[in-house]
Amino acid sequence: MALRLPCAVATLARALAERTPEVYLVGGAVRDLALGREPRDFDLASDLPPEAVADLARRHGWTAVTVGERFGTVAVLLPGATVEVTTFRTEGRYEDARRPAEVRYVADVRADLARRDFTINAMALRYPDGLWVDPYRGRADLRRRLVRTVGEPGRRFAEDGLRLLRAVRLAAELGFRLEEQTALALAVHAERLHEIAAERVAPEIERLLLAPGSGAASGLALLFHSGLASVVLPELVPMIGLPPDGEYHRVPLLEHTLEVVALSPPRPAVRWAALFHDAGKPYVRELDPVGRAHFFGHDALGAEIVRLAARRLKLPAPLADRVARLVRRHMFAFDMGPRGMRRLLAELGPDGLEDLLDLKLADMVGTGGAHVASAYDAFLAFRARLRDELARTTALRVPDLAVDGHDVMRILGTPPGPAVGAALAALLERVLENPELNDRERLLSILRTEGKGLVGRGPASPHGAPPGGG
Repeated sequence: MALRLPCAVATLARALAERTPEVYLVGGAVRDLALGREPRDFDLASDLPPEAVADLARRHGWTAVTVGERFGTVAVLLPGATVEVTTFRTEGRYEDARRPAEVRYVADVRADLARRDFTINAMALRYPDGLWVDPYRGRADLRRRLVRTVGEPGRRFAEDGLRLLRAVRLAAELGFRLEEQTALALAVHAERLHEIAAERVAPEIERLLLAPGSGAASGLALLFHSGLASVVLPELVPMIGLPPDGEYHRVPLLEHTLEVVALSPPRPAVRWAALFHDAGKPYVRELDPVGRAHFFGHDALGAEIVRLAARRLKLPAPLADRVARLVRRHMFAFDMGPRGMRRLLAELGPDGLEDLLDLKLADMVGTGGAHVASAYDAFLAFRARLRDELARTTALRVPDLAVDGHDVMRILGTPPGPAVGAALAALLERVLENPELNDRERLLSILRTEGKGLVGRGPASPHGAPPGGG
């Protein structure tokens, strides 16, 4: 059966096939096609050397970028798609737990497939006739819903320790299980992850967190029980074995956390926050005289744990900040008044607030305790009041004020600088207390009558106040 590819990819494959009959679709696209899914990325492999691939691309007017000259990979930038073309190769010993010390180009696609990580990624489809090349029974493993390494698991994981995480992530995304020897090797070789840069680890964890259905929860469970979490998420290991508190939670803490992850929407900030929302509990757990567990301050401590973990994992600063704020605020009370709501809105913004509500709902439902029904009713009432308040609120940040830094400088006679930002921050505090004050004439009057006193009382730079005011 002819191999059908998107137009741009097919054009490149056809051009390669004019030079050699050995042109194959490889990688995740083959797996996706076997599963009846629409592939997101297309990778090709052939016996043409990299310089021949680059020359062919340029002759057709395409940009060719050598992304791994030592490893025989050329990225061809086509209209609407970028396709990596790799030369068949075998690999020597790995020196840095990531890349082989040497590669050797070969003429046989089967030899190339032998170096790949998992059997379900070690299949190829020949262009244009669609001939399957499956030397490691990847299609059989797909039918069995199995993730299994190509060859001996220890060797594969020793070559690149990140494959330990990839195995778990792949199983989570596909809803598969790990083959027995592959699963056993996770625990045996977990320490290999110490050699892997954080920039490579964090994206794998995030992809695991965003796995569909129950995949994220099952993947995280495997991460903890295999010992991998002790390397990549050591801050969360104390959750293992912490019993339910008996009143609000019916399951142990780790199980509750995995339920909250599964119940939360698959957005990065929410899923990271769900994972860390109770991270502080093991560190503050206290029992009262009748044996009930209490976790005073676990939300604030959890936010600090997020910041520590984010620095170690080198998460983007905006993401880390949002996750920390969500964890810090996830215990908010439903009897919050209008002023508290406005401050919550000012701190998180509308999008962050939506994240917080989704996290709160997942946390409530994930408790499974006797209080869920009444808490859910209170949640719905709070969300309705919050939306009403958001509709009435005119200013959440300094740029929303009816005056700006130029007004402050003109009336106070002060040059650009921190004093201007402090005055605007003080005005925002007033408006958060009373939204009706966000009127240009009222704010100008406050500036004229209270003058420089605002500078002394205003916080340095809250809610996004710019240092120079403007």
